Amino acid sequence: MPEEMKGASKTTPLEIRAAGLALAAACAALGAAFGAALLIHGRTDAILAQSPPAASTPAKAAAGAGESSTQLVRGHSLFTKECVSCHGNRAQGGIGPDLRRLEISDARMAMTIKAGVKPVMPAYGSKYGDTDVQALTQYIRSLKK
Repeated sequence: MPEEMKGASKTTPLEIRAAGLALAAACAALGAAFGAALLIHGRTDAILAQSPPAASTPAKAAAGAGESSTQLVRGHSLFTKECVSCHGNRAQGGIGPDLRRLEISDARMAMTIKAGVKPVMPAYGSKYGDTDVQALTQYIRSLKK
């Protein structure tokens, strides 16, 4: 045994128990994190697997609402590309909120799309212009009807 360790104290049973409890707590936290990740991942898969209702197809929404068919088709395309993974294919919510029940103005919705919601929603202002943001806003509003 090295000379410097001869005077060292031995590990007490209380220290061993504390180390064991710390290890168990760390394992439990890690398990909870992985469980939550699987739960979220599974929920996203379920949302993506759902088929959209008839009213959410752009052509039917346009015909029923009298809105520009081109804008709704573009909005649907953008929504499918950027929003479905968090808000669901019918905007019913999932990881992100249900967009059909939002009580905000179109201007506020457009601002949120452009600026994002840190840290949970990316900003799309540098990726899409006003015309695309307006199309996306119209499409989301059409799902409410």
